[in-house]
Amino acid sequence: GSVRHRFATWRGPRPEVDVAATLANAQRVAAYLYERKRIADHLRSCGVELVEEAGNARFVDATTVAVADGRTWTGDRIIIAVGG
Repeated sequence: GSVRHRFATWRGPRPEVDVAATLANAQRVAAYLYERKRIADHLRSCGVELVEEAGNARFVDATTVAVADGRTWTGDRIIIAVGG
């Protein structure tokens, strides 16, 4: 048999929601987002300027970084964190 859903048709047995796993995953995601915000807030309180999701970045000289949209940053210390 099949189960009709608003977005799709499933064939085979009716899917079951694992509520415990869903809640555990939601808690994991919430903890990750909280920690990420906590770290960002701490860095900002230390005077660090955070630029998130700026796209490709490149050093144009020893103290300047540019991103694709034309923005640039200059500083004695620049950290580019990628991935994650």
